[in-house]
Amino acid sequence: MKRIGDKIDTLTVAAHFTAYQIAQSYSNELSYTSALLWYQRAISLKSKHMEYRLARVEALLKLNQPKKALLDVNYIMTEQKKNAQAYYYYGLILVSENKPTLAMEQFKQVLRLEPDHKQAKKQLNLLNAQ
Repeated sequence: MKRIGDKIDTLTVAAHFTAYQIAQSYSNELSYTSALLWYQRAISLKSKHMEYRLARVEALLKLNQPKKALLDVNYIMTEQKKNAQAYYYYGLILVSENKPTLAMEQFKQVLRLEPDHKQAKKQLNLLNAQ
């Protein structure tokens, strides 16, 4: 026999995933402001889902809002110390703040965690060429 709580949990799962899918659709259309609203909805329903937070970081960076993105990056790095993508985004934030040496450290950390991370390699090459 199903309890009411089980139904609510099922509805919450459907709601946060649906909100994330809608956000992704807006993001794919380059409508990052609308995407942010839906990422926020997904995160409000499932706050510890790191994929949702990473997607929101990407949208914030596309909208040139690195300080807001840093809040999510710090949260992710606290919760998942080996999340390579969080270190990558932190590196991008540091590049935007004109801190190339610190950014390089973050990209190197990404490569320690994921040696084949193409974006981190590209960023390191760009920084080394300066």
